[in-house]
Amino acid sequence: MKETATSLINRSLPLNPWLFFLFFLISSILLSYFAFSNKIQLWIGCLGIGIPFITAFKIVCDEKNLFKKSTNFDKTLFDPPITIWLLLIFLLLLTRFYHLTTLPDWPLADEAKVGLLGIGQSHQWHWNLLWAEDRLEPMVFWIMGLYFKIIEPSFFSLRLLPALFSIAVPLAGYWAARQYFSKSTSFLFCWLMSFSFWELTLSRFLSTVMLVPLFECLCFALLGMFINQIGQNYGRKHLFLLSLLAGIGFYTWTNWISIWLPIAAILFMIFYFNKAKNKKFFVVFLAVTILTIWPLVLARLSPDGMSHIRDVGGFPTLKPLFLYLRGLFWDGIISFPFGSNWGGFFNPLLDALILMGVLYLFQTAKKHFMFSIMLCLFPPILLGAFTKSVELYRILPLFPFLTLFAALGIRSLIPDNYNSRSLSFVVFCLLVSFGLDAYNFIFHYSNTLLSPPRQQWRSVEYLNAYQALKQWSEQNGPIDVFTEWNPDYDDKTLNITVYPFNALENSKIAQNQVSWAAFLIDMDYTPFLKKCFPHVISHLLNPNLSPNDLHHLLGIFLIPTTDIPLSVLNQWIKTHQACEQIAFSIKNKKPSEHWAVYEKAFSDLAIEQTHDRFLTSILWERAASFPLMDGNFQSTALDLQKAIQDGYPVPHLRQNLKLAVLLSNSSVQNIQKP
Repeated sequence: MKETATSLINRSLPLNPWLFFLFFLISSILLSYFAFSNKIQLWIGCLGIGIPFITAFKIVCDEKNLFKKSTNFDKTLFDPPITIWLLLIFLLLLTRFYHLTTLPDWPLADEAKVGLLGIGQSHQWHWNLLWAEDRLEPMVFWIMGLYFKIIEPSFFSLRLLPALFSIAVPLAGYWAARQYFSKSTSFLFCWLMSFSFWELTLSRFLSTVMLVPLFECLCFALLGMFINQIGQNYGRKHLFLLSLLAGIGFYTWTNWISIWLPIAAILFMIFYFNKAKNKKFFVVFLAVTILTIWPLVLARLSPDGMSHIRDVGGFPTLKPLFLYLRGLFWDGIISFPFGSNWGGFFNPLLDALILMGVLYLFQTAKKHFMFSIMLCLFPPILLGAFTKSVELYRILPLFPFLTLFAALGIRSLIPDNYNSRSLSFVVFCLLVSFGLDAYNFIFHYSNTLLSPPRQQWRSVEYLNAYQALKQWSEQNGPIDVFTEWNPDYDDKTLNITVYPFNALENSKIAQNQVSWAAFLIDMDYTPFLKKCFPHVISHLLNPNLSPNDLHHLLGIFLIPTTDIPLSVLNQWIKTHQACEQIAFSIKNKKPSEHWAVYEKAFSDLAIEQTHDRFLTSILWERAASFPLMDGNFQSTALDLQKAIQDGYPVPHLRQNLKLAVLLSNSSVQNIQKP
């Protein structure tokens, strides 16, 4: 008799789980929120989690202790009323849009990279299959290109898109869960996914990984629908849609194979081990997938296609697995900001519930269903073991399954005779988990003051500059913001956030509306600029930085356009446009390209500035930064020398020249002092 996805599991509970749940919960609280030594943490992990879990697992696997089987596995204990669904949707919308641009208060440099390339894509479409130096998949850039044709680039639009995807994820998750589980378990899964810490972070993170949970949930929803309708016409349609979506998934994320492989393995078991008819449909699945991803495969086989994968890959060891385990459940600081700086990605309550859910599945699931679950967990774990460094988003496909285990963990603690006490416990779990993760996200993760100093990937200086420029534009109208005068080639967060009031970028703003020009450079330019522009206004962006920080002298300069001769302003605008084209090329740089290409681009621009000493200094300083990254200190010194001789001899350029000369091991005779 044909089995459906919802009948793959039998119902049974072999033990009273509360004692083990309390062990897991208390131990997770101690490991997550208390600063014990490594030795004490190891003892807590062994005595509070390891030994109790092994003991419970042995009890679960001991057939003599199993209660009699029940045919009503995961029966619906409660049918969530419409008011509960409305509450979930209200809280879902509230958490996604509450302080959208202030929690966190500034985007990451990686987000700006995606946004900048998306703006370029909206202006001129490219069918590139690999993007940026990391050789990223194209889907997010194609989406951004279309998105920015509809919505103007801004800080708000940078956050809006991941928020919209994050709203769709738990709804798709509920649809996927309903193919395998009851309404009550599916609702618990939907709630926990909606307000989990990892989904809250993804809702504010513009990246390729923001697409992964949605595509993953949709694929497993289609897989469940196919299993439930094997042999029917709708089943064939669902298989084709699954094949197509599983292939498209490769265009979203480098590690998508960790999702595709389990789906392929499950389909293989269905067609070849379950004696299902029409085994040719498995070949159809493979054929559709291969045809879909073939262009991407050819791109990956190009000389630069695998460079980033080789850079982050390594020989599998137990250390990365331990660090990923620790980052997921107790301490994600090593992966911040792709992890938690207060506990793990999962809070202690969810940690305990996940372990209970694993025990519940091992006790109640039929072997082939349990094996299918293990197939879904193994590839992401294996990919984590093969990485040189820890970044928790690399094992992102695990997160929905761990969240599902937590939902089943709640189910394991509820008796079949569901009553008001059971309802109180369910509400308690949902609200406490929501409160812990919301508190973690708002008061810890989003607080830049609590970020690890070496992992402070959100620039306070650029945030301060944005706030100052925004306030100035509200009082004085649009501004010409020369974002490319700043020698920072990597972090372009300011470029996108000032777009709405930047006349140099926003084509809707006419130049006759502009009365001020602004840029970010070192403060030691101030005395030179005051001689040329008497009404220049400047201030330091972050006085709290140490002298060792590269941005410790970074300031914002505002000049009334009446102080700037029209010919000079036009030349600045023309040069800035050329710098923007170079910046786009840098963001889409191939790994095999040397930085010297960009050194030449900026030096050529600098040579053209025969009468503007300020612009000459800026461009030669920008040119000097690229041979520095190639390790060519002599070229760096020569460019800095030109910046001083033909431009302004500002103190930081003199200091950098001395350092470059020292590093290049060149004599003073080879490089003349200015």
